[in-house]
Amino acid sequence: AVPGYALRRSLFEHYVRNRAEEARKEKRAAQKAAVEGFKQLLEEASE
Repeated sequence: AVPGYALRRSLFEHYVRNRAEEARKEKRAAQKAAVEGFKQLLEEASE
């Protein structure tokens, strides 16, 4: 257990910010992979 409300709150805020940033990075990576896959598909279709 973490003593003190202020410390507990700051740790939670830090966790939330980091988790949101990780989620954004994961979403961007998934989007980029989808775009790359689609480009690859278009290249294969045009051959």
